[in-house]
Amino acid sequence: MAAGPSAGSSSGSGFGSGSGQPSGGKSESGGQSEKLISFLLKNNTGEKYLIAVPSASEAEPIILATGKPVMAVGGFNGGANTLTVAKLKQMVKNGEVKYFLVGGTGGSSSSEVTSWVEKNGTKVSTDKWSGTSSSSAGRGESSGTLYDLSAYKSK
Repeated sequence: MAAGPSAGSSSGSGFGSGSGQPSGGKSESGGQSEKLISFLLKNNTGEKYLIAVPSASEAEPIILATGKPVMAVGGFNGGANTLTVAKLKQMVKNGEVKYFLVGGTGGSSSSEVTSWVEKNGTKVSTDKWSGTSSSSAGRGESSGTLYDLSAYKSK
């Protein structure tokens, strides 16, 4: 489970500048929009990870823009099964992760994890976090479906 390009770094948090502020503009890498980053920063309630995304290529621009940890559940390219349903349940209960992006440009993690997220999470309307609708996501914009897992925390 990659937490960012500097996950193995021994300096500070290892997650970018730490400013907590978006750097402006849209990232060429991963296609995450400024709107998603603003949504995540505004709605973070102290979770360890700002969001869980399918791949490191989708995590990178968020980490670079915010300086916050992001969980890349599918490893570098989204094809690795680095997270189990049991581990995700525990992380949600512990308040470590609240938002989970399913789909996107980096592929998907295990079908079991995706199924659990879709069953237990609440879809976040694309107009709140994406610069485009999920059906017409284009270059430079977020794609996939964002889920809020906070309701599971109280189960």
